[in-house]
Amino acid sequence: MFPTDTKILVADDSRVMRMMIVNTLKELGYSDITDVDNGADAYHTLLRAAKERPFQLVFSDQNMPMVSGTELLQKIRVNPDLKNITFIMITSETPKAMILQLVAEGAANVIAKPFNVETIRKKLELVYQRVQRAAQT
Repeated sequence: MFPTDTKILVADDSRVMRMMIVNTLKELGYSDITDVDNGADAYHTLLRAAKERPFQLVFSDQNMPMVSGTELLQKIRVNPDLKNITFIMITSETPKAMILQLVAEGAANVIAKPFNVETIRKKLELVYQRVQRAAQT
């Protein structure tokens, strides 16, 4: 799994969902977590941190006002300072075609709502293994 000092950004327009994600991550041992309530703030937060201590992992809701999760993912992937951030999409919409599209656009994984601690833990382990393998090649 990712080291517990991994710098994580959580973006979701639902305060309740943000707190659920943050609390789940804390339960898994993570402590360096920032949360924002929309994709635009997420992008600006990532940009500000990129020059000092960049975020390593983003959890983003798919459906947010101003900048959707997909738009946020696209902005991250084209920005040289952000393009290597691991991105996990959280969504209540899970058609296979949409999931495949998100992965094709650079999402490391997709988590369907509702989720539990075990779901997040398993996804983090899977994504971390992929990140480690990619770093070795």
